[in-house]
Amino acid sequence: MIRIGEIEDAELIAEIVMDTWKKSYVDVFPTKFLESYDYYKKVNSIKSHMMELPRQEYFIIFDDKLAIGTAKVRKVSDNICEIAGFYIRKEYQKCGYGRILLRYLEEYIFYKGYDEIWIWVLIENKNGCQFYENNKYIATDNEKMVFVDTQRILKKYIKVR
Repeated sequence: MIRIGEIEDAELIAEIVMDTWKKSYVDVFPTKFLESYDYYKKVNSIKSHMMELPRQEYFIIFDDKLAIGTAKVRKVSDNICEIAGFYIRKEYQKCGYGRILLRYLEEYIFYKGYDEIWIWVLIENKNGCQFYENNKYIATDNEKMVFVDTQRILKKYIKVR
C-alpha cells in the first residue's frame, strides 16, 4: 500500500529517512556524521515542508502495516516535478519496493499534468544512480554542489512523459 503522508506522519517519515541514511550510506558518509543526524530537526523540517502544500507532498509505502519507504514530490515549474528524499529501508532494498514506489509516483506526477520528472542523486550513491538508470531515467550533464558533511555533487536524472 502507498499513501500520501499527513502531518501526523512526520515522525514516521523522519524515522524511515534516518534509518535508511544510517544503514544505506555507510560507504558514502563518515560514521560520525551519520550518527549525528538530528531526528527532531528532521521531523520539524518534514512538518514545515508539509505545510507548504500543495507544492510538496510526502508518500509512504508499506509492507503489510510496516512503513518501509518514503519519497517527497515537489513542483519545480508548471510542467516539471521533482522527486526528492526517496528512501527505502535497507532491508527492503532490491526487493522491488523502490520500483513500485517510483512507478506510483511517476503515474501520480504525469496524471497531475507534469511532462518531466527530475531526480537529483549524490554521485557517490552508486546504487541510487544505477536504480534510476535501470528505471529509464536519463543522466544529464547537469550537476550541482551541495553541502552535506562536506561539499558533495548531485547529478540530475530526468524522465520525460
